[in-house]
Amino acid sequence: MDELRGTSVDRVSTGLPPKAPAGAAGSAVSSVPPARAAGAPHASRPRHHRRPAWPLVVEGALLALSPLLAELVFRLAIMSPVELPDPSIHTSYLVDPHQVYARYQAAYASTARLREGARVGFVVPGRIFYELFGSVGGFVAFRYLLALIAVVPAYVLVRRLYQRPAAAMTVVLILSCPVFVRAWGTDYPNSAAISYLTGALACLGLALAARRRRSAWVAAGAALVTLAVWAFLTAAVVALPALVVYVAIRSWQSRRGALGDVGMLAGSAVVTSGVLAVGSYFLIGPLNYITPTWQAYVYLSTPSQQVQWHSTNWHWLPYDTYLLVPVAVLGIGAVAFARWPRRLPPVQSFLVVSTALAAGLMAYLQFFRNVQILEVHFWSSLLWSGTYLVLGLALGELTRRVGDDLLGRWLPVAVVVAVPLVYESRRSVPAFTWSPAGVALTGAVVAVAILARAGTALARPGRSALGLASGVVVTIAAASGLLVLTVAPAVAHAHIPHTVNDPPAAYAATLGVNDALSIDEYRVAAELPHFTGEPAYRGEQLLIWWPIDQFSQMIEPMGIYHAGFNSIPGPWGMLAPVAARKIEQRRPGQVLLMSMTGFELQSCYDALQQFDPRLVRRAVLSSGPVHLHVWLIDLERYTRVEAGRLR
Repeated sequence: MDELRGTSVDRVSTGLPPKAPAGAAGSAVSSVPPARAAGAPHASRPRHHRRPAWPLVVEGALLALSPLLAELVFRLAIMSPVELPDPSIHTSYLVDPHQVYARYQAAYASTARLREGARVGFVVPGRIFYELFGSVGGFVAFRYLLALIAVVPAYVLVRRLYQRPAAAMTVVLILSCPVFVRAWGTDYPNSAAISYLTGALACLGLALAARRRRSAWVAAGAALVTLAVWAFLTAAVVALPALVVYVAIRSWQSRRGALGDVGMLAGSAVVTSGVLAVGSYFLIGPLNYITPTWQAYVYLSTPSQQVQWHSTNWHWLPYDTYLLVPVAVLGIGAVAFARWPRRLPPVQSFLVVSTALAAGLMAYLQFFRNVQILEVHFWSSLLWSGTYLVLGLALGELTRRVGDDLLGRWLPVAVVVAVPLVYESRRSVPAFTWSPAGVALTGAVVAVAILARAGTALARPGRSALGLASGVVVTIAAASGLLVLTVAPAVAHAHIPHTVNDPPAAYAATLGVNDALSIDEYRVAAELPHFTGEPAYRGEQLLIWWPIDQFSQMIEPMGIYHAGFNSIPGPWGMLAPVAARKIEQRRPGQVLLMSMTGFELQSCYDALQQFDPRLVRRAVLSSGPVHLHVWLIDLERYTRVEAGRLR
């Protein structure tokens, strides 16, 4: 808990050594207490007053409970509505990865579709929690851990530099941020990567600030970076600039220390990768996850895939106002930490520069290298890891002279709690675009930061009306302005040519909402692999058939079986020629019929007569108002052939 004990804000935040106490300017002898005279009573020995331990215990307990408290106060959406089948594809690896490999390993090989199983930084710990607590329980427990991975190192970092109130404010900002909450709400691997990156950046910042135990922070940061990259390869776009900037700053501090840190970074990364390989072998199946990751990267980099998934027209950008948030925060950070070069604070410089480089690299990949990294919120969300650390430190800097009394120190924390609560009570943010409202709001937030910086510079240390007013105003402006930019709905517009029609980020549906329906849908979808069971032989593929008019309701169930690749095309209840050709080509041993109403299931069964269908089992999987009617059918035209081969 030594890292929780704060130091002088005015000196640490500027990167200068702390002032020597008054009277310590003499010789070294003057700092040594005189020896006790022989025979002097023991009571004359100076006693060191020890601080009670209970404040630190309470502080640690509140930090450990902070995700639960945030859920109760802000009514966070633990699960988010599924807009694409992609998160549910990952759910199938959490539920029963062995079935995926047994059924589809050969069929998926040519298109690198096993890449979801290679995202071991997400799947391995997710599998552990699923095995311990079941589907919904494992989902919630894993998200709780991910939230702690994000907020605990962030709290310790800001606590070290700016004391408890600023650290608590950072925790509240992260836990109430719609981007973090939305990422944690699905089984897409950005849910893990955004937390790993936040924790990693905070650990590396602590390594720069530490006078002792630096190696422990470096090792922890490297382990979290490695987990992030192996959870979601796109995390490298944030991780690589951070590592480069960290090594550069450490080299400026100490070249010998930098070489040691590089060795620690590499060693920790190797060890973490090895642990993940062992976990992958026992919990998923393959020992080697690096080759499938590389194959997926090569496949998705082909021109045909880039044309399919990347928007060549940039005119979608003004409709995504949440992408202005990193711009605004970097502006606030630049205002808060502006110094002469020799006085730049190393920790703050590390986070601002690395986040700016990551944002620039994302923009380059999106607009010059045909990578869909900004236009899809699953990918762009990773930028928020550094963004909100910069925000927490910047507000800590701009509120450091709000006053020494209890009310003054904790008033900014009350503000960042109140802003989401006010939004929840109204939920009436209008739709707008970058021009002019978005850019104007971004500029206004940065302008308030400039005024607050001036007020902080003029305010006296301790109790000061100017310091208090400056800190409260900039906190209100930053918290409310960034929240509005994030949750503002997209302005309705016609389809933009040469763009991919991905669903917009549902950031407005993260605070003050009821997610019971999403939980029920997840519970039902996670039961599907248990219902179908293990294949009768290796390579016994399973195709799914579902009614197209229930598309929005079926996204999660059909995602469990990689809907776009394994669905029978054509109308529901009637086998179209294109559907028969797909069955003949894929030669599946089984077909799974799924419907929310149960209508026409018998018609579908009858339509499969040419393949000798046999009903294996049927059920209604239910949770709350969600009822999924399922029939599992063997196609004996193919199962008999395969059984003969096995003999």
